[in-house]
Amino acid sequence: MPQGRALKWRTILFSTLGKTLYPYSQYTRALDLQGLEELLTGSKLGDLTSKVLFQNELEQFAVVAINKHPQLDALETTNRIGEVITKQTPLLEVLTGRILSGALSRWIPRLPQLKHLKSYLDTSIDGNGILIQLHCPLFKGLEIDHWNGSNPDQRLAAFLNELRPQSLESFKMVSDQKFGSTFQALSCRHGKSLVELELHKLTPSSMRELSLLKGCSNLVSLSLAEMEERYTGLETSHSDAFHETVTWLKECTKLRSLACTGFVSAPELVTLILSENTIHLTSLEYQGSVRLHDQGVHPEFYQALANQTNLNRLWLDGDLVWNALDAEGLLKSLSKLVNLTDLRLGEVSASFDDEHIVQLVSSLPKLEFCSMSGYGLTDAIWSEFGSLKSLRKLELDALTSCSGHGILRFIEKLGPGNKSLVLSVTNVDVHSDFLADVAVGVDIIKEKIAKKIEGKFELELNREFYENDLDELYELDELDELDVDPIGAFCSECG
Repeated sequence: MPQGRALKWRTILFSTLGKTLYPYSQYTRALDLQGLEELLTGSKLGDLTSKVLFQNELEQFAVVAINKHPQLDALETTNRIGEVITKQTPLLEVLTGRILSGALSRWIPRLPQLKHLKSYLDTSIDGNGILIQLHCPLFKGLEIDHWNGSNPDQRLAAFLNELRPQSLESFKMVSDQKFGSTFQALSCRHGKSLVELELHKLTPSSMRELSLLKGCSNLVSLSLAEMEERYTGLETSHSDAFHETVTWLKECTKLRSLACTGFVSAPELVTLILSENTIHLTSLEYQGSVRLHDQGVHPEFYQALANQTNLNRLWLDGDLVWNALDAEGLLKSLSKLVNLTDLRLGEVSASFDDEHIVQLVSSLPKLEFCSMSGYGLTDAIWSEFGSLKSLRKLELDALTSCSGHGILRFIEKLGPGNKSLVLSVTNVDVHSDFLADVAVGVDIIKEKIAKKIEGKFELELNREFYENDLDELYELDELDELDVDPIGAFCSECG
């Protein structure tokens, strides 16, 4: 509740002012000013949130927006509060928020334990690299959200070059600006220390400069996301830049986590990385096309995926795979990843049938989290799912004809290792036998799974069928006889 959050901030402020029994602020390790600003956005003097936070002697911290009385200026108010709190938080390690220009330069000398900074305002860090080097010897992480303004590349590169050499271990950025000098600064100034790198909303021009990161060869985690998909990939439009990028990534032999989202060069890039015998991933997140050169899903992609047998987490979402050979190739590769504990398949699995699901699940005994799609699934799938001794969450976003009795048989097979399992079945075909079973048994299923393993059951109709055939549902004999309202029986809140 907003009032509860406001009360916590009030306690922190009173602690800062020495008005509490214990000096809570002295032990504060993380300060999320962004959360405070979001709490205050849209708030007015006199409303419940502002009353809780600013009543009595704390009124001095409330700043009213110019010409918008009694609207609060959330940014100014947040920074005024931050100014006071940072004077009494010597152990602060993580600072997050839109910090106004000049404010950070006053705060940094007060924060000798600062390790991580997340900035939502592009002017916050300008010129403060030297201060961090002088006053924050433990600083190792920088996260920037929407870095814009004039000369963003040069300004950010200057900041990175001001930091203590080889001190930055984590760098995350979301920005649609052109970068090159920034990549070079990361490579030359922090290439040996950097182990975590996230670059999101990359523009085509920034994609062409990725090879400038070649000095960052100690990466353990890498996440790349392009601003928008294009029709021409880097391997076609700028082949030299593409191959230089591949050469850099192949040298990252310590890489364990790779995420690629939404860029057209991803299939070729990821295939080449997965094929590298010196790279052993434990986590792969891939969202985008799995087609190579518009020739369909290339076997090399599957073969490369099967090469990563250390994977324990795989999120794969891309083109719908209708071709039988493609589906078999994907299943064959996935079945070799026997160490998977977390498997999430999106649209890529939408054509999987009972046989596909059973074949896959029987090969992955360590699954704890499983999410996949499918088509025309029946009760034949439940036996294999019930054999997963460590399964804790199962999401089936598949057009299914499963029955309520089939789900009950699945629950009967669950054991102690499945405690607190959440079973979510969505996209249910309302024309199937599932309708009659669940109209009777939703409460029974919920009660059974709760009693057996303290679990939870969630159900949702296929919305297209639901909206088009609602009148038909009311006319079904089964519902008439049972006096069941289909809206109530199949609401998405039945968990």
